[in-house]
Amino acid sequence: DEFDDERARLTETIGFRIQDTTLNVLQSTVGSILVPLTDGGLQYLLAGARVNVGIMSGRYMFEVKVVDSLLQVEHSQARSSPSRKV
Repeated sequence: DEFDDERARLTETIGFRIQDTTLNVLQSTVGSILVPLTDGGLQYLLAGARVNVGIMSGRYMFEVKVVDSLLQVEHSQARSSPSRKV
């Protein structure tokens, strides 16, 4: 399908730099997983990260695995219903 690529291979490790992430992204202590902060309204912000290498030309593929999907709902019942005193 495609000819062999004879360009020089990368020598550095491909990964995410913490300096190139949004403020609400943390690196997990287990594996190479990035997790967004979701406390106190942060669930409404877009979490993003950038890798330390780029693509210049050609055909490339990358794979993303969604590990967990968080439901972005506030518990408004706890805030709006006043407590009753008897």
